[in-house]
Amino acid sequence: MVQSYIFENNLYLRAQQYKAPLQAREFRLDFGRKEDGYVTRLVGIADGKPFARAEGRTVRSDSFYGLTGSAEAADFLRARTSGRVLLVTAVQAQQPEQVQLLVNELLVRCLSFDHTYALCRQDIHEALPSLLPQFGFLPVIGAPGLWYVDMRTPVVLIQDVLRRFKEPHRSDPVLADVVTRSRIKLRLGLAALYPGKLLLTFDALLLDQALTELVRQANGVADRVLGDRTLGPYMCVPFGNILSGEIVPNTVTKSMHLDKALAEDSLHYRIGHMRGYSDLGVQVQTLASFHRPLILTDDLLHNGYRLRRLQEVFRREQVEIREVIVGILSDTGLDLMAQQGCRVEAVYHIPNLLHWFNESLLYPFIGGDSVEGASGGEGPLPSANMILPYYYPTYLGDVGEEQIARSPPCPSVP
Repeated sequence: MVQSYIFENNLYLRAQQYKAPLQAREFRLDFGRKEDGYVTRLVGIADGKPFARAEGRTVRSDSFYGLTGSAEAADFLRARTSGRVLLVTAVQAQQPEQVQLLVNELLVRCLSFDHTYALCRQDIHEALPSLLPQFGFLPVIGAPGLWYVDMRTPVVLIQDVLRRFKEPHRSDPVLADVVTRSRIKLRLGLAALYPGKLLLTFDALLLDQALTELVRQANGVADRVLGDRTLGPYMCVPFGNILSGEIVPNTVTKSMHLDKALAEDSLHYRIGHMRGYSDLGVQVQTLASFHRPLILTDDLLHNGYRLRRLQEVFRREQVEIREVIVGILSDTGLDLMAQQGCRVEAVYHIPNLLHWFNESLLYPFIGGDSVEGASGGEGPLPSANMILPYYYPTYLGDVGEEQIARSPPCPSVP
């Protein structure tokens, strides 16, 4: 009966029959400490050798004159920086995308070592003059070619728009080229909202890979090779966009389908089930039928409004949560997990997260939040994008109206 209904209504025409395990990338990111600083590397999976790297070290304020050769520049930096200052000293990579990835990794990892500002010379790699403004760097007055950025309260952009496309469109080189060019405009637009404040960018597909390894470690199957049917004792439950439509190898994987529905006034919202899926209680009962403790996964944990709603249902259905594993974790999210006595692990720890943006939510007709009470039935899910010109972004209360009007966080397709 189900099969007949699917055929009669032409459902799932572009959906793959089975979920596929994530395909391994040809490289991995590696971060380490050196005797005089820090290093990030892109390491080839096949040969285990690094083919690109970025390095940095900590500098003191009394070394600013020697660093810049200018008393004016030294005074400029001392007036605008404090605490531990990271100096990016070297970047070795062939492609601008690799440079962006390495510098981003170096900056985010050094947050854990209490660095509060970063400096970088644009002449250490030819791609940096165009990339540094996309991180939020500003030029140092009196020191041509030297840039600085405030790392204390970073802004995060999760580049996830390609998740909204199914194969074969997701792998289309024309689409990839358009998305790449649009991302440059988007990063520059977001950096303009917060001049001089660090903007960190994370690729959703890379987050998927890193988070998958954490899940496999937590499930005791990290040493299993693909094709081995041995399953770990826990069940992976993605409740956001991360790992959507994917399987963690050697791990029972089943997604929950949540939806954030905006009220008509756009000021309030409700967390419930996504249209076309069962009520949250029924979804949790389905998970409980597997008789496995759960590992919950999401891309970012800060305010935790979706997780709070889910845990109400989990407690009611008496389902055991073994652990929460996320791509990005703030101190606010860490406090939330401590209050609830829940174990949490993350790929990246960003202590003082200011704002975060999901790229897909900024594209009209591709992503957005659903609207409470909007007409349902056939056709696309009614949605709203919380961006100009559709909605004034009140959530950016720390940004002036003139800045928002001049630099709306809405990418335009070239």
